Amino acid sequence: MPRKLKPLHASVKTTVYGPAKPIIIPDSVRQKYQNLNELMCQQFNWEGSRWYQTDGVLCQLMRCDAVLHVGTGGGKTGVAVGPYVLGENKARLTIMVSPLIALQSDMVTNFNEKYKVPAVVVNSTLGGKELSHLIQDILAQKYQIILISPESLLSYRIRDKLLLNPQFKELVLSIVIDEAHCISVWGASFRKKYGTLHVVRDYLPKVPIVALSATLSPRVLRDLTSKLHMGKEYAFINVGNERPELALVIRRCQFPMKSFRDLAFILNRHVYHPLNIPKTFIFLDNKTLAYQVIDFLVSLLPSHLRYSGIIRPFNARHGTKYRTDAMEHFRQGNIRVLVCTDAAGMGCDIPDVDIVVQWRIVTLSALIQRWGRAARGPGRTGLAVLLVEPAAYTYDPTEPGQKEPDQKPSKSKSKSSKGRRSLKEPLQKGGFQSAVPGAQPELHDDSPYEGTLAMVQTKDCHRKIWTQVFRNQPVQPTGPCCSAKTCSPDLLNLIKAPSPCQSQPRVRKAPKKGVPHLQSQLDLTAWRSHIWHRDHSGATWGSSGILSDNLVDFLASVGPISNHAALGYLIAHRWGWWEEYGHELTELVIQLNTPYMPVPPKPRSPRKRKASTSLGDIQPESTPSIDPAQADSHSASTITQTGHSDNLPNASSASARPSSGPSKTRRTEEWRTGSSVVSPGNSNSRRAETDIMAPSQPNSTFTWSVAGYQHSMVPKSSGAAHHTSSFNVNPQGP
Repeated sequence: MPRKLKPLHASVKTTVYGPAKPIIIPDSVRQKYQNLNELMCQQFNWEGSRWYQTDGVLCQLMRCDAVLHVGTGGGKTGVAVGPYVLGENKARLTIMVSPLIALQSDMVTNFNEKYKVPAVVVNSTLGGKELSHLIQDILAQKYQIILISPESLLSYRIRDKLLLNPQFKELVLSIVIDEAHCISVWGASFRKKYGTLHVVRDYLPKVPIVALSATLSPRVLRDLTSKLHMGKEYAFINVGNERPELALVIRRCQFPMKSFRDLAFILNRHVYHPLNIPKTFIFLDNKTLAYQVIDFLVSLLPSHLRYSGIIRPFNARHGTKYRTDAMEHFRQGNIRVLVCTDAAGMGCDIPDVDIVVQWRIVTLSALIQRWGRAARGPGRTGLAVLLVEPAAYTYDPTEPGQKEPDQKPSKSKSKSSKGRRSLKEPLQKGGFQSAVPGAQPELHDDSPYEGTLAMVQTKDCHRKIWTQVFRNQPVQPTGPCCSAKTCSPDLLNLIKAPSPCQSQPRVRKAPKKGVPHLQSQLDLTAWRSHIWHRDHSGATWGSSGILSDNLVDFLASVGPISNHAALGYLIAHRWGWWEEYGHELTELVIQLNTPYMPVPPKPRSPRKRKASTSLGDIQPESTPSIDPAQADSHSASTITQTGHSDNLPNASSASARPSSGPSKTRRTEEWRTGSSVVSPGNSNSRRAETDIMAPSQPNSTFTWSVAGYQHSMVPKSSGAAHHTSSFNVNPQGP
């Protein structure tokens, strides 16, 4: 039975949120840098800095560790660039750890252009020579901020050339970790270098670490500070991550999850122009599902917009150039909907995003991080949507379940458990139920999904759960609060999916393929070789890495392709070079004008036909008699038909007898019983046996017919037999 809990208003059981001994910035330090605020506003063109930005800068100048918890769009970047408005830090350097290449590219542009602080990126996109030159420039003090990934920072080359270099150690002012919650979220899984960032302290022991994040739940904060070896003393600047300009809408999916029809509300308006579609992020944790969502949404567009590219994917599978271009087009408004993963959920600073949709339940930290992409511009409001799978309402939102042992389950168990539960954390059955209006589940620091289940199942305001988990100060929303019954349930109408129309929306179908056109195959192969020699001649992979054999065969078998959009519809979602070589390939396939050659039908297997004339219906014909005296001049077997030669066995041998054995059923029975009695098993075999041999009297001519041949045998008195054979061209019918 589901547990019934009492309504609670301050129902969070937790330990201390923050350090046991927080470091306080002394007044003497504030007095020393009293003009810091003015200098920051002057260099960065701000109207005024925020107090937590100033405190974050002062912590670096004091050389003390700090954790800064500020909501998305709160200006955390100013903490990294703030020290460089002071003349004493002109020759210093900040190492800024950033998780994603796209985020690093965006931030380095902001540092150089917006803040006027020289910055550079060090990541896996650099070649060996480029990195060598860059290291020399860093040591020559050409840069003040290095944006780097954890993997690059802990690589052997950076360690040997920089971290162990005494000159570099003197340059480093601080280590700033952006999106610091990744240390807890990713450090134990697919990016384990995040979990070992504390190693940098061994090389730079006197350098302070400043961790920046917009989503530090209590358990994430404890794990983060533990893995960074901050101990019990550090400065904790907790501004909270409240976003009063967002209206929260949470709804159970009304349609089958595989149909994605609950997402159709994005196109509820009459869409005639791309600008009719609100600028939207859709977050999924499955890249394959993202392409299915795109196909569904594109099918809802009017025909003149289906090939315009206004709905695009964005994830780690795409190259750096595609992600950069896609984000820029989204910023400009050419792309209206981005279906993405965390690759676009961190540090993306686009001010005019109207809607952010999270598909399926995630941790509260990830949810707030993704919702924070909406309405970042001043004076804007946005819609933050969570579409929940029905299973989320059947689990206990307060107590976590038992962790499963680390063993591989059997195939039958794994399939059944996968069907029962799609959620990832260990859970226990029993959704929250209460007849009391405004009741909400009790929250613990280890509550499942950091409290997202409680936010989904609460009978009270959804925003209350957000406030309680992150210890935010309650803030009055600038618009509608949330879709709870106690707040603004009318918000649910904004994400109501339209009723299904009679005509089903078109979904991408694989084109009908024919026989590949040989000349087109040769031309496509020559083109990819040309591209490889022109642009990638030093690569270790061959020309098939440009255009695979499967794509060559595909393009040579679908017939003529008339334009760039048609080619993009066929291969853009499956060809990684589309953005770079799509136009060149389009020019080629238009010139080829490949004819469509249908696949010839498969030949039908010959069907067994019943003979129009049975052997039993053929009447034996009279055979010429042979004088016994002439028997010695004949061989034991003679064929009188011209042009044929047949050696028939002696009539006395067993092989000369007609093949009228028992049926399969009868043979099976004989095999089982060991019987050797030869007996016809059915009427057909019995008929064949009686019809195939003509009756004969003792010491008379014995005749039989097989496949049009007439055979006869005349016994001799000595026991030898004289045998003849002839072919009946027109056997008698019945």
